[in-house]
Amino acid sequence: MMKYKIFKKKNLLEFEIVALPDASTSYYLYVSTKIKEGYNQYTLTVNKFLKLMIELKASKFKLTSIELLEVDTQFEQELNKLALNQEFDKLIQRIEFLDNYEEVDLKSLTYKYDSIDNPFSFKLQNNGVIILDKNIKNIEKLLFDTIIHPVVENDK
Repeated sequence: MMKYKIFKKKNLLEFEIVALPDASTSYYLYVSTKIKEGYNQYTLTVNKFLKLMIELKASKFKLTSIELLEVDTQFEQELNKLALNQEFDKLIQRIEFLDNYEEVDLKSLTYKYDSIDNPFSFKLQNNGVIILDKNIKNIEKLLFDTIIHPVVENDK
């Protein structure tokens, strides 16, 4: 398993995805070091998650699960059922509606990449952390193209 984090250069429109150090290094110490280097942590709001869902619905990436920040088992099950059935229009409408009236917060989206030669899954968390289910060489470019361009670049 590999972990990455999205950072944004302060006062610039530059983003980068960096591999997080192994568990022996403190996550908070690492993040504070990046902040001292002139970066901000990048977080994902419901709107950014929705942009990603819209962008990826016709790709090789398949949404496999949605996790809410607040505990709401019934609503989370409803969203996951729509995701598994690939009913993206209904899913997006439901999240948008509840975000406007109930202030629902998404914690993470998990996607599966169906590739013949190297399938993998990744979880994108609202704190900008990306967790891959396996170590894949040079994955940063694919993650950057998948997440940064459709979601982050539109957020400039």
